[in-house]
Amino acid sequence: MPASDLRRKHGHVKRKIPQASLDYVKAHIASFPVNDSHYTRTHSEHRKYLNPSLSLEQMYRMYVSECQ
Repeated sequence: MPASDLRRKHGHVKRKIPQASLDYVKAHIASFPVNDSHYTRTHSEHRKYLNPSLSLEQMYRMYVSECQ
């Protein structure tokens, strides 16, 4: 008989991020100005886009400075 399959049986503890932390990050992301798409605005009414000049590195720096 082959050995039993041990996948998903490591006993890892799921690490849950506190809801307050998630809310803080979501509020930070929502604080960035958004642009509408200039392509077919009628079809993408609910889609908002960040300014293309804003990079992930800049957003991270802003987040770190806000947290301090």
